[in-house]
Amino acid sequence: MGAILFGSVLNLLGNVLFVPLFLSHWGNTTYGEWMALSAVVAYLSTMDLGMNMAAVNEMTMAYAKQDLRQYRSVQSSALAFYVLVTLVILAVAAVACIFVPFPVWLGIKSIPSHIAAIVSWLLAARLMLQLLAVQVWGIYRSMGDLARFEWIWNTVTLAGIVITVLVLFTGGNVLELAAWGIVPVIVITAIVWGLLLHSNPQLLPRQSEASLAAMRRLIKPSLSFGLITVAILLAYHAPVVLVSASLGGAAVALLVGTRTLTMIMGNVIGMLTNAFWPEVTRLHAIGAEAELRIGNRCLSAATVVSSAALAGALWFNGASVIRTWTNGKLEPDVVLLRLFLIALLLQAPWLACSLISTATNRNRRLSFLRAGSAILTVVATAILLPHFGIRAVPIAVILGEAIACYHFVLKDTCRIIRDCYWSFAVRIWATTTLSFCAATVVAWIIQHGTVGPEPLRWFETGTSTMIVCVVIGWFIALRAQERSWLVGLLQLTWDGHSPMAEKYISSSHGLVQVETNLTDGSPTNQADPAAP
Repeated sequence: MGAILFGSVLNLLGNVLFVPLFLSHWGNTTYGEWMALSAVVAYLSTMDLGMNMAAVNEMTMAYAKQDLRQYRSVQSSALAFYVLVTLVILAVAAVACIFVPFPVWLGIKSIPSHIAAIVSWLLAARLMLQLLAVQVWGIYRSMGDLARFEWIWNTVTLAGIVITVLVLFTGGNVLELAAWGIVPVIVITAIVWGLLLHSNPQLLPRQSEASLAAMRRLIKPSLSFGLITVAILLAYHAPVVLVSASLGGAAVALLVGTRTLTMIMGNVIGMLTNAFWPEVTRLHAIGAEAELRIGNRCLSAATVVSSAALAGALWFNGASVIRTWTNGKLEPDVVLLRLFLIALLLQAPWLACSLISTATNRNRRLSFLRAGSAILTVVATAILLPHFGIRAVPIAVILGEAIACYHFVLKDTCRIIRDCYWSFAVRIWATTTLSFCAATVVAWIIQHGTVGPEPLRWFETGTSTMIVCVVIGWFIALRAQERSWLVGLLQLTWDGHSPMAEKYISSSHGLVQVETNLTDGSPTNQADPAAP
């Protein structure tokens, strides 16, 4: 959690820092065009067909079962797939950049067309090399060392931030920034390979163990992950392209700047779900459904409470945050901001629940739901854009997800872990509604009843809304069983002793007990013969 929190803060600070820096050094139009090029290139990340996530899930389950042969087969086959895909995509991208006038189609004017083409290829190279590198970094994640995996990501992110700042302050252009952005991925991946070669050589991929059979076995869950990735990119980047073509780079800058601020909520959800992910995969591998049910309820409650608190805090303070953040270069659209807050708040329950499907490779239905939501979002954006301007983007997001995700994702998750859907849905949506209403009331009182500098009021508002939402979530989102379990867990963490928590952990209610071999650190599974 510490590593993920640091990475989230780092990403947030990077985004907060980048917008005013880009605007002051490149101007609204060039910055908007850079974002448009980045949005187009981002679609290439779908070319891995979701192999990375599916492979790391399989590796995690194989490691939990101590099946080293299966582990290396999956790892070697996935890496061979990535090498092939990277070479093919970079060759195709080079041909496309030479012969396809997509900068003209995007309305790129301040960046020369030939420079825009080279920049696009460099961005594509960085993206594909990063996909290849993550497969190597994922070895740590599959071993249960999620913290080290996250610190590798943090190092790459920090290096990227430093390079971006240096390029901008030294007067660098888009071509120099795109070229230097590749360096951290290559250097850090080489260091990681050397560390793994020294500490865990038995987990490194071997060409002789790659097989078409292993690739075929990964194709089904991989295609589902690939479809999810396409859906995310489509819903996130397609509106940017539509706004760029229709309203120009300045409108893109306002859209991206506003959405970046509201994505604080998305970062909170991502932080929580990423911390749970390897544990969910391991629990699924050993058949611990009871723990999965408790984990899903607690995770959903935490994401909803956090999102409602942040949404309430930004409801009245978001406009002043944007003005201060961009030094007045972006004039906020309050309605646009609040629409994004509502859209992201309503995402919290189903995004948290979707972890169960994605972490266990049972994500086929989820992929279709997310694809349908993305298509509806893009279509609605195109239809509403002439009437509502950039406000059409969050409206379209709400419409698309309301039709495809709000109900169906929660229901599928409950089906997988054998939980009561209606009981869970009523609790989580009631918590979402009441928490947000209470947070906005508290934020309004503080906004009109306190004095002092704006940063102080931001802090007071955020702290107050979080306290109120936590109280509501504790009594509404969680049942007595989850509350007792969390209290026992906190006691166990605090003083190392909690009779209730220890009784729960050691009982057959957990279905499967997991012990650790202290000699080599590898997990040993012992199924409880009395468990159903």
